[in-house]
Parts: sequence; C-alpha cells; structure tokens
Amino acid sequence: MFRFLELTLKMKISRFGSAVFFGLMLGLASVVQAGNLVSNGDFTSYSGSTIAAGEKAQLSSHVPTGWNISSSVQYSYLDTPNSATSSQGGYAVYGPFANPAAPYTGNFIQMDGDSRYGKALSQQINGLTVGHQYTVTFQQAAGQQSGFNGPTTEKWTVSFGSDTQDSSMYSLASHGIGAWESQSMTFTASSISEVLSFLAVGTPDGVPPTVFLADVNLADTTPSPVPEPSSVATLLIGVAGVAGSYLRRRFKTA
Repeated sequence: MFRFLELTLKMKISRFGSAVFFGLMLGLASVVQAGNLVSNGDFTSYSGSTIAAGEKAQLSSHVPTGWNISSSVQYSYLDTPNSATSSQGGYAVYGPFANPAAPYTGNFIQMDGDSRYGKALSQQINGLTVGHQYTVTFQQAAGQQSGFNGPTTEKWTVSFGSDTQDSSMYSLASHGIGAWESQSMTFTASSISEVLSFLAVGTPDGVPPTVFLADVNLADTTPSPVPEPSSVATLLIGVAGVAGSYLRRRFKTA
C-alpha cells in the first residue's frame, strides 16, 4: 500500500514538474513580437481638409499624421479607396486598378517615381532595442499615369536608420498595372530611435512610373536567446522547489 502511494506521488510530481519546466522553456524560447510600432500605418488620419470618398489630395497639404515629407514634394498623393484611376485631386493611372488586399480598408500613398520629384515619406520610430531585429511589412502596387506611353519599372527604396533595402521591382508594359503584393524586410536597430522611410523609385523619367504604398507595419521579431546549461539547471532547481512545496501541501491536506 505504501509503495503504491509513493509511486502515485512521484508520478504527480513528475507530471507537475514537467509541465512547469516545459512551460518555462517555451516562454524563454519564444519570439519577441510587439504590436505595430508604426503610427498611422493605414494613413487614415491626416492634415488638411477631408478628402472625399473616391478622390485623392496632394500629399504636401495632406500629410498623414505621424509621418513627415517635404512640403516641396510634387506629384504625390494621399488616395482614398477606389481613387487610383481618378483624376479628382491628382493624376490618374491606367486601370482597372484594385484596392489593397483585404482585410485592409485604409487609404494609400501614390507617388511619382520620377527621379526629379521623389521625396521620402518618413516616420521616427522610438523605443527600439539596439541589436534587435525589426521586420517591416507593407503592401505595394504600381502603374503608369494615364495619357503616357512606354514600359516602366517601379519599386520602393526602404530605409531604417542607415540600412537601405529595395522592394520587389515591377517591370510593366506600356499602360501596365502592377497588382498589390506584400513585402517584408528585416532590419537591425543600431539606435533606440531610427527613421523609417519610403522613397518611390521608377524609370524612365517623363513617362510617370507610379508606386503605391499601404498597410505599413513594423514589429520586433528578435528571437529570444536559448538558455545556457547553467540557466536550465537553475530552472530545474526551481521546478524541484515548486514540486517540493506541492508535495508538502498534499501531505498536510491528506
């Protein structure tokens, strides 16, 4: 009878200790993934007058809240849904042109990629951890200003601090459309505060290659360090202590 009781208690302690241990290990091995560190990544808040549905407005006078761009920027717009092919408030691109992929429902940026007019749209990101990896995700699309002819290329040049990466490049036929697609880039923070910026780049000049931007997100995706053997031993000692407390409580209530 005593042997049976001893084995039963050992099994309960073993199950309890294993559950605690694996739970702690899972927590230590998890990935740090905070919420979106970008403010107003859907561009729904902006300065200036309200933009009517299906229309767009000059980006120089309708700067998205939390973002910065030179007041001298030209041929760049803040678009509401269904406005890419509209000339109400700015220039139209050839269609048909869809809105960003669902479930996104916000506004989007339309920029001329002509090198003579390009200005970076940027945001200061604070509260970073030096050495951590940060992943930027966004949707992009491309088109050509209606009324112009000739093949074009379009992409975004994205900077995070001193590091710069290019998005996938579109190569469009004359009057072509580049469908919305998701992009992902990972950067390493070298400071607690970095500037995240997007610059439209297109070729050739004069046949307006146009790039679109929507649904901007930034998250800390740094893997947590795997615990060293000494840390694991400390965890096991802790688990043994918890199991001992559990056993003493069981004897007291028996």
